[in-house]
Amino acid sequence: MRKQRLLNDIQKILALNLSIAASFWGLNTQAFA
Repeated sequence: MRKQRLLNDIQKILALNLSIAASFWGLNTQAFA
């Protein structure tokens, strides 16, 4: 059960990092366009 919670936390962190990376990528592509 504790392991499942850890996996959920990791998934949340990865999702957050992906959304941040996506927003930065969008800003960069707009800047260079």
